[in-house]
Amino acid sequence: MGIDAGTMQSIIREHARKPFSGKVYTLGRQKMPVSPEGALTMFASLGVVPAITQTSELHIDTATIEAETWGATIRDVDFFRMLGLDEVYAIDITNREGAEIVLDLNYPVPSSLANSCELLVDGSLLDNIFDPTSGLKNIAKLLMPGGRCFVHNMANTRIDFSGIPYTMFNPLWFFDYFVWNEFYYCQVYVNVYSKDNADPEVYAISLEHAVRHWDGGIIRPIVSEDLIALNVYAEKGPYSTWDKMPTQHVYRSAADWDRYIGIVEGYRAQQRAHVQFGPAGPIPTNIPAGYLRIWPDGTASYTGLENQDRHLQVGSNERTTYPELEKSRSASATRARPKFIVPLTRAAWRGWHSR
Repeated sequence: MGIDAGTMQSIIREHARKPFSGKVYTLGRQKMPVSPEGALTMFASLGVVPAITQTSELHIDTATIEAETWGATIRDVDFFRMLGLDEVYAIDITNREGAEIVLDLNYPVPSSLANSCELLVDGSLLDNIFDPTSGLKNIAKLLMPGGRCFVHNMANTRIDFSGIPYTMFNPLWFFDYFVWNEFYYCQVYVNVYSKDNADPEVYAISLEHAVRHWDGGIIRPIVSEDLIALNVYAEKGPYSTWDKMPTQHVYRSAADWDRYIGIVEGYRAQQRAHVQFGPAGPIPTNIPAGYLRIWPDGTASYTGLENQDRHLQVGSNERTTYPELEKSRSASATRARPKFIVPLTRAAWRGWHSR
């Protein structure tokens, strides 16, 4: 198991927004992609002062299966210590890599572990177990209210990729689950690893699309010959659940849509900045509508056919930019306009945030 540099940066940015404290669970011992010196450089580049600033206090990974082949990379425990977190426990099906908690996450975790961690990190466990639905429920169950998770798993594979995912995921599979279980916030980042670029293109789910302002709320997965991984970020609320099962968008009833849209409107109202950034470059024409291309400064542009001639740029969130988008559409009345199903004045879902 291991996380990529994008997930590391996302965790650090989220720590800067709202510092972590308490207990950390990792699903498997995590192989990190940078050396101790590289970790210190990453913190510095993001303007965050780590709790540990001396390389002499950071150690090289010798526990993971990849330790000998990946080179001198930092231990996952020390990365979390740099965030000020000293209680770090790995959960795995065996203790081969030094897991402190041995569990098979295909099955429900013991009730004694429910609501017990403030941060949970999965570096490709869900795509390597037979029952990822049970695994995802366990993630939600393990988090305490206010806890946050970062989940990195594969959406496809390619012939030169050494990993062997058991299953592969659609970004809406994750997003819909966390929405339907009324998590305080969720965003899914789609990472497209072009063979020509060191850093992946990064796309986020457009919350405007998710609330049916365009395309009836239908968001198709990104399909590519390049490798695709998903980085999922979610925060649990005081009234969040873990056992509710969503219905896919094309089969969702009107009543379910009303609930779903209300919860996502709550996400939009928070106006959160993105936690993962991507490189500059053109937006490929095969990227469907329903996503935001995230740029190096955290701003974004819509993808897809509704603006293929201009790829309208938006800020770090969509809510405040929507009137300007509507203005640009009004100036082109002769164009075919996307159908608006839900007005912006819709009240947020009367869930935990209004209790």
